[in-house]
Parts: sequence; structure tokens; C-alpha cells
Amino acid sequence: MYKVKLITTGTGSVTGSEYLVWSSNSLWKIRAVSTTYTVSNYPVLVLEGNVVKVKTNHTGFYNVKAFVKVIETNESDIDPSIFGSSYQWQRKLNDLSYPDGKVGIGTTTPLFDLHIEDASNPTLAIGKLNTESGGTAELHFYAGKTQSGSFFGNGFRVKYFKDGFTDRLGFVDSGDKELLTIKSAGNVGIGTTTPSEKLEVNNGTHTTMKLGTTDTSGAYDLKLKASHSWNNKFSIQAGNAVVMQEKLITGFSNPKLLLTHYNGIGIVSGQTDTSNNNQVSLYISGAGDTNGIGNVGVGTTTVPSGYKFAVAGKVISEEVKVQLQSAWPDYVFTKNYSLPSLEEVEKHITSSGHLKDIPSAAEVEKNGIFLGEMDAKLLQKIEELTLYTIQQQKEINQLKNENAQLKEITKKLKELEKLILKSKK
Repeated sequence: MYKVKLITTGTGSVTGSEYLVWSSNSLWKIRAVSTTYTVSNYPVLVLEGNVVKVKTNHTGFYNVKAFVKVIETNESDIDPSIFGSSYQWQRKLNDLSYPDGKVGIGTTTPLFDLHIEDASNPTLAIGKLNTESGGTAELHFYAGKTQSGSFFGNGFRVKYFKDGFTDRLGFVDSGDKELLTIKSAGNVGIGTTTPSEKLEVNNGTHTTMKLGTTDTSGAYDLKLKASHSWNNKFSIQAGNAVVMQEKLITGFSNPKLLLTHYNGIGIVSGQTDTSNNNQVSLYISGAGDTNGIGNVGVGTTTVPSGYKFAVAGKVISEEVKVQLQSAWPDYVFTKNYSLPSLEEVEKHITSSGHLKDIPSAAEVEKNGIFLGEMDAKLLQKIEELTLYTIQQQKEINQLKNENAQLKEITKKLKELEKLILKSKK
């Protein structure tokens, strides 16, 4: 094996290089140990047709001095094993490389390209230590080159930023965009480098965060937990407005979970087209609703003015209680109540086709009915019917008495008639 040193002089600067040259199985091999310059007159060794040649990349002619030293080796494969040769480190100017295999630090059997092992706490430090001057330190990940030839155009970087006493760790994509940020205080930002909370997600105009799991064991897909010991321990905001909050309400001893929004709250179940109001399962109007705040719609977001509850569909219930604020029609039984005569009732039915104070079929079809009001009107008619029945019963009883008296008179007249007829005989 030979150690060859090449030097070129007379070019304005001294340039040179150093190589190891050896023969293995009748084939010459060369390995660069060090180089001092990379301009056109840089002398190099090349292999052409199993012949070792000296050349430069300059168009002119230069004298190259070659110093050759024989190095003895006892290895059976003839390959050298000293610094700069195969299975060893290579130096080019200020760069040091190891092209032949894995590198182990703290281990003689590295399993990876770089394997650091320590019995207690293996540590890899990148950057400048013990300084407050600031700067950055980066760890690059990439596979292959981009079309432009850059290694970093399709890679990913972990970048440490330091500015005085403020520092953060960022995960940067190939477009130099910082996707994930971890501040020194522990705040984490996704889409923002200045997170003000423990987790802040910002994606410009539309922020999306999806949490879930593929676990099918019945565990939580998403669990948000806050202490119920104190007020305002849990809240979700949209902009500066709180839309979900645990809050202590006046009149209650324990905090309640509140959903709030200026324009109202809508819950959609099993639908994706939220532009269709009829697909909203539950709606509660907000301060921005023209019909008022606190109105509830089921199957619709349209609650007519003057109403608190609207249902687009049928309602089934075991029991419904209607509690009117107006008077219940017991006034029918008072002495001052003017009970219409049956002749007046008949006249109204003949002219209008329905009872007085009861809406017609056309009115019900158009406007519907108020259950409480309609029940009160129906009760009024029932109570009027009760009065008519009582009055008629009195008249019936009177007629019964008169009929009995007539029967008694008739009986006595018949007996008197028999006496008169008998006396004539």
C-alpha cells in the first residue's frame, strides 16, 4: 500500500491532496485522505482502466510534485486500515465523513447510522452552550433530493430558536413554515409561534382540530375534564366570545354548563347541510335573533314572533300541563254572568255555522289554536251546557209536579162523574 501526497506550485497558491493507493486482487484502489483546496488547479488521483493517474481540472499545464511512501500491511485482504482508508474516517478540508458504515458512540455494535449509548443518560447536544446571545440550532430529516437538487426541499426540521431569555422549539416543514411550536414555559402552538395558552391551534381564517381514536373498546373518543369546585374552570371561546362555559348561575349552589352565542345555538343531528333550517334538530335563539332571545325550535330555526317554542312536526307526550295566567272560566257560574238563551245560541249557529266564541274550521286551519285558550273556551261552553241542563231539569221537575196534580184532578173528576150518573138513576 502507498501513501501519495500531491503538491502543485507556481500557481499563485499552493494546493495539494493526499491519497492512499493499494492493490487488491490485481485491482488498484484509491482513497482520498485530505485535500487543501478545490479550485481548478487542484491535483487529484484518478483510476482509468486500472491505471492510477495524476491530473488537474485546469485548462493549462502545471507541474505536480508527487511524494510516495510505502506502508506495510499484514491484512489478508490487503485493504488498509489506518486513518483515512476504508472502514475509517475521511477528511476533506474542514469536513469529516464516514462513508463505510454505522457510527457507534458508547457502543462497538451500532445498530443505526448513528448510535449513541450510555449506561445512565445518553445525551446529544446541538448548538452553543452557556450563552445568552441567541441563535438557532437545527436537526434535519430528509429522504432524497428535490428536482432543484436541494436536500431540504422535501425534508422536515426540528429547529431551536433562542432570543435572549426567550426560547422555543419548532417543527418546520420543507416550505420553511413552522407547524408546531413548544415554548419554554410549556405552551404548545399549532399554526402559531406565540401560543398564549397550554394548547393554541390557529390555521388562519379556518381553524380545525380533530380529536379521536380508533379504539372500539368503549373508551372515550374525546374527554374534556375540569374541576367543578370553583366557578369558571372550563370554557370554550370563538374569538373573544365564550360559547361554552362552566358557570355559577344566580339561584343555584353548583356551577352549570352553559352554551352561549349571540346569534343563537343550533344542534344538527345526522345532517350535513346546515343551510337548511329544517335540518336543525334543536335551536335556541340568541340576542341577534329578531324574534327575541331564548326561543326554542325543534326541527326548525324559525320561531314566530310572540312564541317561545316551535315544533316542525308532531308531538307525543304522556302528559301536558297548561297553566294560564288569565282567568279560568268559573265566571260562568257567577250571578252576574249573562247566559245566552237557547234561541240566541240557535240563531248564532244558523248564521255563523259554529258556536259563539269558538273559532270556525277555516280559522283553525289558517291560524291553529291555543291549547290553553281553547280548553278555557270549551270549558265555558260545558259550564253553559251545565246551566242549561240544570234549568231544563228544573222545568222538567215542575212539569212532573203539574202533571201529577192534573192526574189527581182528573181522577177526582171521574169519581164525581160516576156519582152524578148514579144519582140520576
